[in-house]
Amino acid sequence: MKAFVFAMKKEAELLLARADSVVQTKEGYPSFYECSYRGHSFLVAISGIGKVFAGSSIAAIADRYPNVDGIINAGVGGSVDPEKAPLFSVIIGNEFIQHDLDTSPIGDPRCFISGIEKIGLLADPDLVQAAEKAAETCRYPHETGRICSGDRFIASPTEREAIRKEFGCLSCDMESAAFAQIAYVYGLPFVAFRVISDVGDAPGEYERNLPAAKEMLLAIIDRLLA
Repeated sequence: MKAFVFAMKKEAELLLARADSVVQTKEGYPSFYECSYRGHSFLVAISGIGKVFAGSSIAAIADRYPNVDGIINAGVGGSVDPEKAPLFSVIIGNEFIQHDLDTSPIGDPRCFISGIEKIGLLADPDLVQAAEKAAETCRYPHETGRICSGDRFIASPTEREAIRKEFGCLSCDMESAAFAQIAYVYGLPFVAFRVISDVGDAPGEYERNLPAAKEMLLAIIDRLLA
């Protein structure tokens, strides 16, 4: 059974509304919905915003749902490279980095994850391929590459450009690298994809684009469940 993980319930509400049956439970802060749709059983998890809630939700899935054999994190995200990741394109993460993780004062490389001794965490190749095929079937523009995560909403052109130059990422969010880290620890195949909802700093851009981005999320998940 696959688990579809979202940071915010509003990103998942179209999927939950379409499901034939939904059983809701909670584990700490995250909410979990056991769903069925078109004969497929799957789990929906709403983690909450930020890396700490993201990590706790994957740990709870690993503990409570031993039949989950893959984690797919879906959501909206901001572009840090408008040429390769324009508005309403789909960015499929094949590697995840925490841009705000820094123990370099004690001699580590920036973004180094102590304990597992890694900087970037790779997505599962089969799940990457499935997400690419789903986006292609939907005829959405898509790109596969690195996604960076950190515990702040990046809205400054200066910050965005600095992250792009240092890490070569296409999109920046607040959760996917944390999902990837805990999935790695528990040996769960993982991928994340983002529909680009904002590319600049126009007031209200994210809010205006969210409804259309959510429809795109649902269409891709629909293909992944087919």
